[in-house]
Amino acid sequence: MAITKTIRKTRKHSKSVKSNTKLLTKTINTNCEALIPIYKLTPSQIGQLTFITSNKTTMKHIGTGKLWKRIDILQYIKDELAQHRKTIEDREYFTYVMISQTGKVIGLISGRKNIKLLGNNKKSQYDILLRMFIGALDTGKGFGKSIISKFAILYKEMIGFNNANLISDIAVDNLASIKIHDANGFNFIKQIKYPNGKFYKRYVKKI
Repeated sequence: MAITKTIRKTRKHSKSVKSNTKLLTKTINTNCEALIPIYKLTPSQIGQLTFITSNKTTMKHIGTGKLWKRIDILQYIKDELAQHRKTIEDREYFTYVMISQTGKVIGLISGRKNIKLLGNNKKSQYDILLRMFIGALDTGKGFGKSIISKFAILYKEMIGFNNANLISDIAVDNLASIKIHDANGFNFIKQIKYPNGKFYKRYVKKI
């Protein structure tokens, strides 16, 4: 109830905020899978996501490679709810989970704004750095391409006529992810070295 009241109050202030706030809860559902905000997961789905993120192979190229526990996912949900209360201009990150028609968790995708690693002072305020993964049992089925495509559609609807770049930094040995981004119209820009000493290939797509 507190969330609903906050949204209604925000909508009274400006038409643009009204439009943006409405889109923040939007669920993209095309073909057989849907993207839902992480805070809409059921307890059962949280358990499924916990199982997926406990796989070393799945999490190898995600951040530091740390495995996520249930408490970590609950914190992501808490953080996303706090972001959900903000306007599109003020939000810093967006986290969505792909589920099947039966409610099975397939994977996760998130985008973050205002990342120092982007290293471009002239970038659009809507540029976001992506990270995504598909559960080990569902890799090789086209879900990687699908989750990025759906997220691009969703995010473009959120920002409206504003320009933005979807940016992915992919570990040089993550050939499967490189192939997925190539198939989604991303362009290779340059190879970069992260503070942790690892090398990544930067891919960018304008939306």
